[in-house]
Amino acid sequence: MKKLMAIAIAMFTLVASVSAYEWKDSWQNYGGGIKEHQFIVNAGAGINSALFDGHDIVFPPIELSVEFTQKIWVLPFGFGGFFAYDGYSDKWEQYGVEYAEAVNNLYFGGLIKYHAQLPIENLDVYARTYLGAKVNMWESVNNVDDKKSSDTKTYFYSEWGIGATWYFSDLFGVNVELGYPTIVKAGVSFKF
Repeated sequence: MKKLMAIAIAMFTLVASVSAYEWKDSWQNYGGGIKEHQFIVNAGAGINSALFDGHDIVFPPIELSVEFTQKIWVLPFGFGGFFAYDGYSDKWEQYGVEYAEAVNNLYFGGLIKYHAQLPIENLDVYARTYLGAKVNMWESVNNVDDKKSSDTKTYFYSEWGIGATWYFSDLFGVNVELGYPTIVKAGVSFKF
């Protein structure tokens, strides 16, 4: 009974403190102490579907992005660019011939983030979209005649996700994102 009473008091306190928050302003203010006209630099690594596709070696996606915070009307946006890399390699045998393949992908383009302020002061919550190009570099070799094949192609690339950054100070924070095609990503953020 005491545990139930403690849970009820905790829930009441939480609801009372959150209901006192001005929710009408949350959609038009930056969270985490971010201000308009700041630069935010993010660096991180993640997991994408290549990890689950059975490749021999997978180099996880790594990413660097920069954004500039600028409101449009009263909405708290960030605009900038990103650069990322991932890759994988495989070896297999078919009809007595051994093959090796390596795939490297470079990604770059622009980003848009919509930030939202929540009652927790150091927390920045956002939704993001990347639009740009994917440069796919593929190379294959077999052990019979060491014949190498390679190709480079460029594709349109888009990525979306939601994320949160916890700022420990006015400069430094850690973040985590969920999205597609990068499933989960964690990293650090710096704001200037």
